[in-house]
Amino acid sequence: MLFALRDYLAREKISSLEQLAKKFKINALALSPMLDIWVMRGVLQVYGPQTACMASCMGCGEHVVKYYRYVEDA
Repeated sequence: MLFALRDYLAREKISSLEQLAKKFKINALALSPMLDIWVMRGVLQVYGPQTACMASCMGCGEHVVKYYRYVEDA
């Protein structure tokens, strides 16, 4: 599964966590730690808010989009 994720992002260059979850038919919460392995190895970069906006409404917490981008030099 790890190599399939890497290979897919190498072809597509960038994808959101939600897109990857749909493509691989796996829950995003289960997929995220797998992608983090490639982030730690420098193969992927993650984009998106790292923390909530700190507003009191808490409206953005569930809808924050994370993107993963393949690093060409990895």
